[in-house]
Amino acid sequence: MIYLHKIIPLITSPLFFVLTLLVILIILRKPKFIKLKNSLLFLSFLTLFLFSSPLISNKLVKYIEAPYLPVKLSQVPKSDYIVVLSGMVHFVKDNVYEWSDPDRFFAGIKLLNANKGRKIIYTGGLLPWELKKKTEGELLKNKSLEFGIDENDIFITKKVQNTYEEANAISHLIGKKSKIILITSAFHMKRAELLFKKHNFNVFPYPVDFKFIDNKITILDFIPSAHSLNRSSFVIREVLGRVYYHVKFLFR
Repeated sequence: MIYLHKIIPLITSPLFFVLTLLVILIILRKPKFIKLKNSLLFLSFLTLFLFSSPLISNKLVKYIEAPYLPVKLSQVPKSDYIVVLSGMVHFVKDNVYEWSDPDRFFAGIKLLNANKGRKIIYTGGLLPWELKKKTEGELLKNKSLEFGIDENDIFITKKVQNTYEEANAISHLIGKKSKIILITSAFHMKRAELLFKKHNFNVFPYPVDFKFIDNKITILDFIPSAHSLNRSSFVIREVLGRVYYHVKFLFR
């Protein structure tokens, strides 16, 4: 199932759509298809231009991060647990790991040191194709010990592959209706909050890793880039994830 969850966003990405149109253009060789070919060619270039535009991709990122904003420490209520979702460490080689983005980890440490939660929970993220020898939860636990966190204050879940499994694993680890501070990237928070609330947790969202760039518009915002195309693609992937779970729960 995890492979299907990764493949569907791929085939609905702007780049795949453009490549599909180009393949159709190659197939339609006969002169009678000339008008259709011109329309498809225009559509492919328009799609590529729009989704690789820094201005548009940034607006799309702002859309999926809404309504979440950075939360001040004083605004965070005391809770039972601090839950840190996986997705910030990648394997290099020979037991060497590096941060993809450490914001989730350091937010969890900060909240625990501020006594906003009694315990911290890391999820055991590990995908089938990853070469990690340890789950992300195990790696983050070891890193937390280096920061002086008491081992008794750290929980890790069993191996999980996505947010749905993370919420389910934690529901078997702690009591339902527990008060949790949920830490994940801002663009991912709406989906994560939905899944954790389905398990009757009392969720306080603590978004980090904001991707929206709040700068004034310049000429550079109109120049297409591969980075912007990638940002647009992950927005589409996140929207699909939200739609999937809303439909899933609707028909339960």
